[in-house]
Amino acid sequence: METKRKEYPAEWYDKIYHQDKVKKDRYFLPPEKSNYFMLWSQAVEWIRNIDNPSLFDLGCGTGQFMDLAYRNGIIVTGGIDFSPEAVRMCQDRMPTHAKLFSCQDLNVRPYNWLCPASVITLFEVLEHIKDDLGVLDALPSGQRVIFSVPSYECENHVRIFKTETDVQDRYGELINLVEIVPSRKKHIIWLCRGTKK
Repeated sequence: METKRKEYPAEWYDKIYHQDKVKKDRYFLPPEKSNYFMLWSQAVEWIRNIDNPSLFDLGCGTGQFMDLAYRNGIIVTGGIDFSPEAVRMCQDRMPTHAKLFSCQDLNVRPYNWLCPASVITLFEVLEHIKDDLGVLDALPSGQRVIFSVPSYECENHVRIFKTETDVQDRYGELINLVEIVPSRKKHIIWLCRGTKK
């Protein structure tokens, strides 16, 4: 379901991330202390069941998921976010991987910066972008994808997904979705995995 909200610019996210860094709040915390930990843990399990597991994270934010994945034996081939503040925090979180993270905009194609990985992840990204279908369409055919989308409204969500069927209806033509899992009882976030058609 589309909302009437606009897509927010990188500067809006820079401010949020900077405030969290100063307060040592949500996005600054280690992944185990995040509200998303259970969702990320499920995604890590899915990725670890792939031979030679590796990931490239689109909309990587401050790198919490990549940090968790790396510490669970998954190779990180790179990550991008359009917020310079998020990328700096990501580089600080994983200094040995700092050169793998860059500031890129998913609305600018082609994705020349995309590195090969067994899985591409997009956590809490697609609901913030007007052209979410264009983002997924730009991925290579046959690429494994894991993403999450919310069921609830928020000031920066341009769309929400009340049901599993909403997710399938929106993305089923581009992604062969093999699993859609609700990650919470209240304020559901749908964790999805599949393969780009």
